[in-house]
Amino acid sequence: MIMDAAVEKYLYDLLPQADEKIRQMEAYGREHNFPIVGPLVGHFLYQMAKTIQAKRVLELGSGYGYSAYWFAKAVGKDGKVICTDLAEKNLFLCEKYFEHDEVATGVVRYEVGDALEILDRLEGPFDIVFMDIRKNEYTAAFEKSFPLLRVGGLFMADNVLRKGDVVSDKPDELTQAIQSFNHMIFHHPKMISSINPIRDGVLVSLKIAH
Repeated sequence: MIMDAAVEKYLYDLLPQADEKIRQMEAYGREHNFPIVGPLVGHFLYQMAKTIQAKRVLELGSGYGYSAYWFAKAVGKDGKVICTDLAEKNLFLCEKYFEHDEVATGVVRYEVGDALEILDRLEGPFDIVFMDIRKNEYTAAFEKSFPLLRVGGLFMADNVLRKGDVVSDKPDELTQAIQSFNHMIFHHPKMISSINPIRDGVLVSLKIAH
């Protein structure tokens, strides 16, 4: 845990009650020990998408669609959220949750496969790219995503603090990959970056130039 437990509880307690669909998806995550970003990060993603009036969102690593649902709420019926994931079973589960759903139907599109390969066939521009894939692929995924992101758009990434291991004296290989990624993007001349330390750390980078 990165944040003081009492402070984290305080932040969770401040959140308004989520709608029934989100509560169902959170219950599935708890029951099956499936990692999701959770309501604090979900609310933050929703806020960021609303802030820049996002209409096209790309997710790299979507699981069964929990964060995608928050984005779908933000972009509205005239928006589009493209999800990607390696596991076909997650597509089926996502479709189960979103079938006939007034928020997600017609908004969320799911592609199964390797995110780096899917990036090669997508066309931009996107308002937001949100990344939660294998940590040793973060830098490569950013480099492929950058041309697809509009100026004024946001590149976001989950787990960039690695439960605090980014300050470890002996970081493991994946943590080292995240350290390198964080350093790269904070020093990128065309991005302005910050990290929100909620949950496991959420990177937000604003694209300021082509």
